[in-house]
Amino acid sequence: MDIETLSTRANAVVLSVGICLFDIEKVQSFDEIVEGGIELFFDTQAQVDAGRHIDQSTLDWWSKQGEAAQRVLNVDPAQQIHPRKFYGVFEKFCGDNVIQVAFLQNKARWFARGPTFDMSIMDDMFRDFNVTSPW
Repeated sequence: MDIETLSTRANAVVLSVGICLFDIEKVQSFDEIVEGGIELFFDTQAQVDAGRHIDQSTLDWWSKQGEAAQRVLNVDPAQQIHPRKFYGVFEKFCGDNVIQVAFLQNKARWFARGPTFDMSIMDDMFRDFNVTSPW
């Protein structure tokens, strides 16, 4: 899991989350893992309305990034999901029964590029919208 935000605070507006599923016992290249992943874009206006934080220094940082990175800043609202719809979209992505059983039996594990950053911000966003964190 990896997220993109508009702040470094725990209550940051979350732009997107990328999630890749993989079998730790199977050898796969990074590209193969990423190819099987999903990227979800969150409704930024709903987050702003809920009082989530946007930081000017983070906006300045984004303005210095390349065009490929900046694409998360200009996502059509029709492609954004409300944080409360995370589980519906995530469960559809995980449609494979083996994956769902692994989550139900607590055999699945979450890895994050920045566990103390990504997971704590996602936890905070989920709390704001009365959603239980999946980890």
